[in-house]
Amino acid sequence: MYSRGLTYSNKGLWDRAIQDYDEAIKLSPNYVRAISNRGNAYLAKRQYDRAIQDYDQAIKLDLNEAIPLNNRGNAYYQIGQVDRAIQDFDLAITLNPNYPDALNNRGLAYISKGQYDRAIQDFDQVLKLDPKDADTIRNRAMAIARKNN
Repeated sequence: MYSRGLTYSNKGLWDRAIQDYDEAIKLSPNYVRAISNRGNAYLAKRQYDRAIQDYDQAIKLDLNEAIPLNNRGNAYYQIGQVDRAIQDFDLAITLNPNYPDALNNRGLAYISKGQYDRAIQDFDQVLKLDPKDADTIRNRAMAIARKNN
């Protein structure tokens, strides 16, 4: 069920993915990846409260996993709770200091708060890990442009 849920997610078939993640979770209620990926499907459907509930559950089940923290941060960011998002990105980065998604996402959150230097620092860290990351290059350029505007 879980693997098929991933396949549906990769195809953007969110409702079908959720059904399969539900089945996987019924079979194994503490299946962190299924819970977290169901949250991703809800996030994609813009059902932010349900996504946050799944990420909360995944985080409680595995306190050492950075991905659900990053994903919950994304959900908070989408609903305008930028400070809460940054807290989650901070925690994800504490668990995995070289986690490019969390660094990039925190950088975007800093841009939204007008904290361009902090954003640029995060983007620079990502580019040390992957100098050709096109999204990060674009985000860094945006932070510099806004800073100089």
